[in-house]
Order: sequence, then C-alpha cells, then structure tokens
Amino acid sequence: MRILFPMHSMERGGGCRVVAEAANGLIARGHRVFVALPENAPLCWTLTAEVVRVPQLLPQFMPETDVVIPTFYTTVPVATGLGRPFIRFSLGFEPLWVPDPQTALATYRWPRPIITISTWLQEIIFKRTGRTSHLVHPGVDRAVFYPRGNKGAYGGPGVVFLLRGPGYSWKGADVFWAAMRIVLARHPATKLVLIANDEAADPGLDLPYLLLRAPTDDALATALSAGDVFVFPSLFEGFGLPPLEAMACGTAVVATDNGGVRDYARHGVNCLLVPPGRAEPLAEAILILLGNAALRERLIANGLATAAAWNWYRFYDKMHHLVTGLAGARR
Repeated sequence: MRILFPMHSMERGGGCRVVAEAANGLIARGHRVFVALPENAPLCWTLTAEVVRVPQLLPQFMPETDVVIPTFYTTVPVATGLGRPFIRFSLGFEPLWVPDPQTALATYRWPRPIITISTWLQEIIFKRTGRTSHLVHPGVDRAVFYPRGNKGAYGGPGVVFLLRGPGYSWKGADVFWAAMRIVLARHPATKLVLIANDEAADPGLDLPYLLLRAPTDDALATALSAGDVFVFPSLFEGFGLPPLEAMACGTAVVATDNGGVRDYARHGVNCLLVPPGRAEPLAEAILILLGNAALRERLIANGLATAAAWNWYRFYDKMHHLVTGLAGARR
C-alpha cells in the first residue's frame, strides 16, 4: 500500500517522533510511505520513508498514493482535496490550543476512521464529537534510552526540564519557573538543567540554570540520565513521551496529571503526579523527591520496569493492522 503523511514540519518533538516511527514502521512491514514536507521545513528525524519536498501542502503537489494520514487539522484538507481514503491520526486534540478551535473540531467530524495515541484522547474526542477511535500506543527505544551511569554529571541534585520553543505555552514552562523559585528558595543546592530543542531560545531566566542542546536521541538520553528528577508540567498532553523516556533512563519523574500520561503514570508507584497549572504542588513534589532518596530509588526502579513494557515494535504492528484494515472504511 502507498501511504502519504502530509506534514508541516518534522521538528524535534514528541508528535513528529511518533510520525517518524509510524512511517518507518509501515515501511518495515512492506508499505511504500511518503512524507510530504514544505521545501524549507525542518527534518530532524531519520526517515526510511520517501521525503517529498513540495512548494506548499496542496493536493496538486502530493504524490499518488492509496491512503493519506493527516496528523494535524490543517493537513486534513490535503486529504479531502485529493479525494482519496484517509485516516485521521490524532496526536493531540487541537481544539484545546489552536487559534481556530471550531475549524479544528470540524476535522474530527469527517466520516473517516480516527487513530489516537492515548485513552484520554479517545475520551475527549468521543465527548466532543461522539466519534469512537482506535488506540495505538507509542513506545520507547530502549537501545538508546537507558541509564548511562552519569547521575550527577551536571552537579546536583539535578532537576531536568525539556524546553520547547515559542507556541507551546501548554507545556507549562511558566508554572515550572514559579515552582523552581520555590524549590531553590528551600533547596538552593539544586541544579536546574534545561534541555532545549532546536527552536528553543535561551529563556534568560532570573534563576541559575544550565542550558543544554540535545540534537540527537543519544544526547537527550545522556542528559535525562544525569538528572535526579525529571519534571513534566504540561497542562495537557496527547500522550507525553518524555516522562516514559526519563523512566527508561533511570530518572525519577514528577508529572502533571495532564491526560495522556495516565496510560502509564502511576502516582507513588513510578512517578509523582500533581494537578496541572499549579506551582505549589509541583514544587512540593520536586522537593519531596530531592529530600527522599529511598522514594526516589523506588520510583526509579518501578519506572524502569514500566518503560520496559513499552516498545515501538508493538506500535509498528498495530499501525500496520489499523492502516490496512481501516483504509477502505467509512468510519
């Protein structure tokens, strides 16, 4: 089967990682896969798929394929304009954050199948549209994400945070900064380590911090492994890969109860969960882990066990079966 993913970008972020894994996994299972990208769009992932650079994401520039898999509301018109079967692949519920939520919501009402990556996404799509969907879980590459034996390499105790660029206010950076002011006031020896992706600028905080770049998964895993606590303060998430990757690297996790993480995060078992959008509970959870080595080690051990159960091969198989089974379906 010839399959097309029309993408605005393949930047270094969790959603694009899932698309890259889906494309590569479908190729490994015998499909021919194309990823259409605007000419100057970033391509930060290694793809075995055929990358087609186009002037614009418009139907007339797309290669001939059997099925189209749009992953964002603004690429659904590509699929409808081509008049070919398409499967809506939802990596996050766009009406929660895009400037035109009604247009985004309408793309979920097309009578085409929907694939989602978490039970929370399934629930919110059903609640808002009455549409059911098919679930496929992402995974962790444990050949890359594993404990590197470098705990404390950046000083410590170290608190690690992934810094995204502009337009990602729901990642909770402002709440995290407020929480870290509380943490540093009570635990001044704490080392704040920011791992910035490609489009993120130096935030220029009035807090002491170390800014790292992680242009590869290996660099990201090295930085995650060095931390004592990884913090994931998002207001909402379609799934939330980074806490699972941090668990695989042997780092204790504090996360918000942001929706997507519920498929693997268990409060007091493999992480500490706090309410989204509130600095005080977030700071308290970080301080608890910084001050309680026994709890931290227990969460690390259980986090490693959790991450071991999540792999991309299961994702590849499920995507293959869903795409081949749903390509001709109406809903």
